[in-house]
Amino acid sequence: MDPTVPNGSFEEMSKAQRSIVDFCWKYWIPLIAMSYVVSTFYNVRKLDREFFQPAKKRNYRLSVGLIVMVCLVLIIVFGTLFFKVWLLAAFIFLSNK
Repeated sequence: MDPTVPNGSFEEMSKAQRSIVDFCWKYWIPLIAMSYVVSTFYNVRKLDREFFQPAKKRNYRLSVGLIVMVCLVLIIVFGTLFFKVWLLAAFIFLSNK
């Protein structure tokens, strides 16, 4: 009963979406894990519905905002190196679960 887990299923996807998921599954690309992380932890509208207390909503929005701000500063300072390091770290994180 986790409110962050989507209710959709593989059968409800379009043929194109299923083809992409099949390709990623075959070649060990962590697409599903990445989409889950993004849709669960960075979807402010979805989580606004889950947090009923205003203080929790404010804290969540502040956390997401700070993460985005830090990433923007790192992109400005390091340029494309940031993306190379971040993508490598994200791939290692998602592949080892």
